[in-house]
Amino acid sequence: MTARSRLPTPPKHLQDAGRALWRGVLRDYEVSDHHDLARLQAAAEASDRIVEARKAVERDGAYVEGRFGLKAHPGLAVERDARTQLLRALRELGVDLATAAPTRPPSRWRGS
Repeated sequence: MTARSRLPTPPKHLQDAGRALWRGVLRDYEVSDHHDLARLQAAAEASDRIVEARKAVERDGAYVEGRFGLKAHPGLAVERDARTQLLRALRELGVDLATAAPTRPPSRWRGS
């Protein structure tokens, strides 16, 4: 396997969702420099945060008891903010979620 066809490994702190996103984007899109890799890492971290917040909301419910009665679960805001960060990072990378075809050149690590 050459350096050209080897995908950069995902950061070790990423969970399953983040690692899957990392590998999928690198497989299908051109990520050309360390700035793009930093954007990809931010997207992968946001993906992990979405899953984490979703699990907390599923466990506790959409509303929790607060000081003055029921209030929205804090995980809902975390999930919303992480989703915004994820979509923004993917947009900056040129990943188009609306189409099946990539909007960027094929990945240089794929050897194509």
